[in-house]
Amino acid sequence: MKRGRRLCSVLGGLLAAVQGVASHAASDPSVASPTDARLSFEVGVESFRWRELDDDGRRLLTEQGPRFMIGAALGNFLHADSGPIFEMRLGSRLGEVDYDGQDNNGRFVGTVSDYSGWVGEVNGGYRFPEFVQGVSIDLFGGMGLDNWRREINGGVNSIGQSVAGFTEDYGVAYLRCGIGIALHGASPGGYLQLGFRRPRSVSEEVRLQGRTINLSPGENAAAFLSYQVALGTPREEGAAGGYLRFYYAGYRFGKSEIEQIGASQVWQPRSDGDTLGVALGFHF
Repeated sequence: MKRGRRLCSVLGGLLAAVQGVASHAASDPSVASPTDARLSFEVGVESFRWRELDDDGRRLLTEQGPRFMIGAALGNFLHADSGPIFEMRLGSRLGEVDYDGQDNNGRFVGTVSDYSGWVGEVNGGYRFPEFVQGVSIDLFGGMGLDNWRREINGGVNSIGQSVAGFTEDYGVAYLRCGIGIALHGASPGGYLQLGFRRPRSVSEEVRLQGRTINLSPGENAAAFLSYQVALGTPREEGAAGGYLRFYYAGYRFGKSEIEQIGASQVWQPRSDGDTLGVALGFHF
């Protein structure tokens, strides 16, 4: 977790840098200023899928189902001319998803898993002058902290035997980078983001049969994508109003090291997480 603490320190430094950029921009009317920043709130629903695979790529389990999210953001990604851009985002989500997996003997187990957690991000970058009429390009980077709890409920396997549940807590500190495409000329206009995020610290705490086990899954890059479009009648850029945001975010974790617990071995298999969501929001 030392890397996670270092990233938290860097996160604080980036926040301070964003504040410095905004203060500098305030003295130059040709670039973004603090008054360009807008606060937004949103609620949404996600289609979530988690898969675990063995060393040969065969599926060990799948979790799939809806989760619900609520979030807030402060930034000028949608409301600035060419110049520095920034955004700070905080969100939470929860939901119950179906669990189709297997016990230690390879027998099918069907149950449900409860998810809850929060995520925070800070992003900054630069918006270039329009290279064609009504279209601007952004380059941005940032970092985030993602924490969630996965509570796998007990169930019954395919021969009627009871299988105990267990709880996992994940903590991921990641970097992200990408490009943004702002459509000013279209009506009602929109904003597209796409890029990659790469975990720099992944911790997994498993509570199983009264014991706590710490694992470190592998850190692999995965893609993200979002598109935000204004709702209602056309309005001036930067005006308050509702919007829809469609988004995708992935995780790709490698197999963890094997931990010896008495006569048993415990590890996290290769794991893929995919979240596809839609959020209804309002920015002020």
